Amino acid sequence: MKKVSGALLSLLIIALGVISPAMARSGTVTWSGRVDDKLEIVISGRSVSYRNISGNKPTDINYRFSETMPSENMNIRVIRRTGRGSVTVSQSPNRVNGYAAVIRIDDPNGGSDRYEFEMRWDTNGNNGNGNGYNNGNNGNNGNVGSGEIRWSGRVDGTEDIRIKGSNVSWSRVEGNGATNVNFRVGSPLPSRAVTCNVNKRQGRGQVYVRQQPNSGNNYFCIIRVVDKANGDDFYDFTLRW
Repeated sequence: MKKVSGALLSLLIIALGVISPAMARSGTVTWSGRVDDKLEIVISGRSVSYRNISGNKPTDINYRFSETMPSENMNIRVIRRTGRGSVTVSQSPNRVNGYAAVIRIDDPNGGSDRYEFEMRWDTNGNNGNGNGYNNGNNGNNGNVGSGEIRWSGRVDGTEDIRIKGSNVSWSRVEGNGATNVNFRVGSPLPSRAVTCNVNKRQGRGQVYVRQQPNSGNNYFCIIRVVDKANGDDFYDFTLRW
């Protein structure tokens, strides 16, 4: 019987569907630590680094990867477990940022607080556009004009929607978060201080501008959706500036 060459054996393994952990299509990263003020956490592969924006450096840090994150575009979602401030997706992995996920923690009060979050990633259905922020479907969400962005999805609890340029991301503040999300960008949000107004089309709770774009927040507009009733509800709004 002839020996099977190394190259042929590799092809046979792929054909049989045996995939190495590094080729996993989804996974999670769990992180915890004490944060004082503003911190960005940069996650790629199996490595974690930090950008201390203001306040003291993070302490008592622990993290765990379920799988190695691949070097490709991914959908990112973050779920905050503990912490008095906000935990949001600042950037999703893309070619421009070296396929790193950037998670931002904003701790509003004096001193530090303990934060714990789970970041979920997957490469399934990613459109590969490399913009680094889109965590949903930039699909048919109705007609939008210049100076408009339209967003819709089911929300249970409180959700923050972050918009910068043509990039849209969202993160759970409390509750079960947003599902079935779609958005459409009529024109990019300018990288300058503008006044954003939100027009709620549908939804039983509150939808309001939490932060206007300014130099201090790197020209992000942050929209907050608050659904206090039991279960989730469908929300549809248009942002204009």
